[in-house]
Amino acid sequence: MMRLPRSLALLSVLCASCDQLPGKPAPRAKPIDVTTVAGFQSYYATNCSGCHGVNGAQGPARPLTDASYLASVPADAMLAMLRDGIPGTRMPGFGTHSIGGVEALGGTTDAQLQAFITTMNSQWGASNAVASTIPWKHTAGLGDASRGASTFATHCLVCHTQDNTTAGSVTDPFYLRLVSDQHLRTSIVFGRNDRNGRNDPNGRNDAKAAMPAANGPFPTTAGQPALASLTAANVDDLVAYLASLRGTGLSMNESKDSAP
Repeated sequence: MMRLPRSLALLSVLCASCDQLPGKPAPRAKPIDVTTVAGFQSYYATNCSGCHGVNGAQGPARPLTDASYLASVPADAMLAMLRDGIPGTRMPGFGTHSIGGVEALGGTTDAQLQAFITTMNSQWGASNAVASTIPWKHTAGLGDASRGASTFATHCLVCHTQDNTTAGSVTDPFYLRLVSDQHLRTSIVFGRNDRNGRNDPNGRNDAKAAMPAANGPFPTTAGQPALASLTAANVDDLVAYLASLRGTGLSMNESKDSAP
């Protein structure tokens, strides 16, 4: 049997062990393929579910399973929120750089984020979804707080009681300091299709009904007809009213951002 020279034998051993040498860079990660359902679900579970909820719902932030919401927010606006994050809120950026002091966490390219948006729309959107006729984006200074208080009393107070017996109070300053005006507006315009009311001992609320969107119908006291839908001006007024209840002591400029 032919024997290899000692030098060749030593070289072969060294080459075989190169992959284990200390300090060798790790193999380059494969690009994220969010165009597949599995890839989308993996990326969402890692980066989004903590705030927006498992499978796009039941989280503290906006549910993303709302087809009307997805149809209403332009693709470029959605991309900007995902890529750059939103200064003054807890929404980070997932792009390859930071904007306005918000740290980018994901290192995800624009092309990957655009693919993520496309897959999200295919998974949770609907081809027949209708965009809201009320503008989704908040504009500061349009509403009147006193009119908003009146609208709140007629359309919202049945569920959002001060004693938290139904859907909970949204007039608590500590809650309002955690959310932006845009968050309030988005919730009012699109409702929360993942929020079911709790049983009310007074029978004032349908326990199976989620928070209605601006087009209603809005629950009322037992035996009363449903209230009319909200107008764009009503939404402006409601946001102004709720924002006026924050009081002082905001730790960050959360009232003037464009958070979803």
